[in-house]
Amino acid sequence: MYVGNKRVTGFGFILPIFLLLLMIGLCIHVSIPAVYTPRHVARRSICKNNLKQLGLAMHFYYDDHKMFPSPKGDFGNELPPYSWRIALLPYVEESQLFDRYNFSEEWNGPSNASMNSIQLTLFLCPENPLRTGDHPRTETDYVGIIGDETIFSDGHPTKFHDISDGTSNTLMFGELLNSDIHWMEPRDLDFNAISKRINSGGVGISSDHEGGANVAFVDGMVRFLSEDIEPNVLRALMTKSGGETVDEF
Repeated sequence: MYVGNKRVTGFGFILPIFLLLLMIGLCIHVSIPAVYTPRHVARRSICKNNLKQLGLAMHFYYDDHKMFPSPKGDFGNELPPYSWRIALLPYVEESQLFDRYNFSEEWNGPSNASMNSIQLTLFLCPENPLRTGDHPRTETDYVGIIGDETIFSDGHPTKFHDISDGTSNTLMFGELLNSDIHWMEPRDLDFNAISKRINSGGVGISSDHEGGANVAFVDGMVRFLSEDIEPNVLRALMTKSGGETVDEF
């Protein structure tokens, strides 16, 4: 091959082509975003399905009780606190566990302690380990946002007419990475105390999914929220009647 008036052969001809192909490959690698493996895609899909089932259970509960469950059980304070996750058990095909639960004692009382080692995968995101050492994880990866401004108000029950921001713009619950909350424990995230960013590194909505976390809305939809969502938008989605205008998110 001739380049200009010089003949290039052998290695001298191959090297420039190799360098050109290498540069093209590097450009393509930089310009293409990271792609989920099929396993990650499947796990995120299962996680969304878990939240979908919990959202449907919330609606079934509402149909029976004409209100959403309290984050700590009985609104009349006649019983020890118990989680909304306990209240939903009959609606997620776990009536036997619901019947075993002793509402006259604390969630970790003598009778209820017999259920402490039971793992409910419905409350676990498959992106996280299902075991801690030799023991199955009994925490929940799905939590509500607790506060008077949210649907999980501790003081009075929330009904649909209280959600003036719209059911498609109001969160029910979302993911919590590295949760230490047992699925029976009446503990969730305090609206006034948590970060209004996703995957911020602090306490707040978070997950091991790349780039964001799954959340369920009151209308039953489950969406993947980007960790780039603006804090004021996320805060607005947590409230039920804040009157905020929420654009696309």
